[in-house]
Amino acid sequence: MRSFIAVDLANEEVKDKLVEIQKEIKALHSGKIKLVKPENLHLTLKFLGEIEDTEVEELEEMLEGFKEYSQQEINVSELGVFPHYGYMKVIWAGLKENETLKQIKSELEDKSAELGFDRDTKDFHPHITIGRVKNIWAKDKLVNKLKEFVDQDFGKLKLDKLKLKKSTLTSDGPVYETISEVELN
Repeated sequence: MRSFIAVDLANEEVKDKLVEIQKEIKALHSGKIKLVKPENLHLTLKFLGEIEDTEVEELEEMLEGFKEYSQQEINVSELGVFPHYGYMKVIWAGLKENETLKQIKSELEDKSAELGFDRDTKDFHPHITIGRVKNIWAKDKLVNKLKEFVDQDFGKLKLDKLKLKKSTLTSDGPVYETISEVELN
């Protein structure tokens, strides 16, 4: 099963603001952009890829070790793109730098590597993906819209539970299911 470790975006106020931005992006008709469904908005901490059912228990045990971390609230602010405005593939809302989140990410990398998972090779840039750019024909219009939100504060993401999630790809987009979760202190 295709899986990842994430924090769900449970804050409805933040979710509503991001959905409003998605509507504005869609109204531009600037390209073919697959917007993330509101119920799927999340912060990915570790993409695991395909895992076997037998690996779920090991991953659940690994996540238990994160209970020691304190719950945090992290500001969700600014919009950006990966890899850059000249060649957009992902539109995201960024999270402000947070030491606890960096520690959790680092420890997740170490512990999952011990279980045989590949380490992430890219620098960690915590974000919530709001859309994936498939094709674009009015780049300037889209870039200008996104830059309107560069310094905007959307609210807070509550870092309270780490979730092992299953991703099932369908013709209507991915369906995410929580397999297991651990609550932080």
